[in-house]
Amino acid sequence: MRKNNQWSKRMKTQLLSFTLLLASFLLIIGSYSWFSNNRKTDGKENQIITEEESDAILGDYTIFMRSTSDGNKTYKVLNSLENVTLSTYDSVFGRNADTAVILRIPVSGTCVDDKQALRFTLSRANTDELSEYCSDEYGLKAKETNTDLHIEENKIINYLTNIAVFKFAIIPSLKDYKSTRENAQKIYEEAEVVFDAIGGQYTFAEQTKSGKIYTVTKTTNEITWSLDAGYELTEDEILYVYVEIDYEKHLTAAYLQNHERNFKVGKLGQTQLLSFVGDLSMLQVTPVSTQ
Repeated sequence: MRKNNQWSKRMKTQLLSFTLLLASFLLIIGSYSWFSNNRKTDGKENQIITEEESDAILGDYTIFMRSTSDGNKTYKVLNSLENVTLSTYDSVFGRNADTAVILRIPVSGTCVDDKQALRFTLSRANTDELSEYCSDEYGLKAKETNTDLHIEENKIINYLTNIAVFKFAIIPSLKDYKSTRENAQKIYEEAEVVFDAIGGQYTFAEQTKSGKIYTVTKTTNEITWSLDAGYELTEDEILYVYVEIDYEKHLTAAYLQNHERNFKVGKLGQTQLLSFVGDLSMLQVTPVSTQ
């Protein structure tokens, strides 16, 4: 009884390196249409797969973002990540308050009505653009060099899942708030507090550090988050799941270190644009059997 949303693998990110204080980096990441939310029933697009009577259904997500300009905070509500640019990531001074994007995903169905335990699985897959250059099935290392794609043999390949971190949460205090522009600040800020307090975070890659040297490994194409039974629903019998996507600072540092000899750095303010390919492929929700 697995229900899923296909998520486009074409989301791209852009990483801008900025030299400051002996080649520290300021990073910017942009995204393009990577949560396409294509769903099917009877071969038709934009509908739901159902093997049984709507046991678990992922609905249309909403995206919440924040930016700061001249000390003023602005909140956005979007229904697609197409042409979204995340706020700047500053690895020098740590000014990263606005880098996270927060998704609010409605889940419904008979299993949700019964408040059954659920399992959410986020999967990645090698894309057509970079798969031929990967030396492993997990999209970590490049097997050959292609300067047009900014990849070099045996270096970390430019996939989103090599630098990103994901968190999942249920936030009962927000369950009856509509996903409107008027509620954007409330939803973003309250979700931010919850995510900041969460101990569990998920990455597709893992890093270790010995002295100043990072080592990155990758042994999975999916991450899984489990939700216990008995959660709260809205008045309309909807469960809202929140997902935060952000930079993982150590993985980002590891990527930059791995590629540092490729960067033409040395002057304050010098920039170099790096492109990343979105390799997320699917979000699935599966009712957990009680037997």
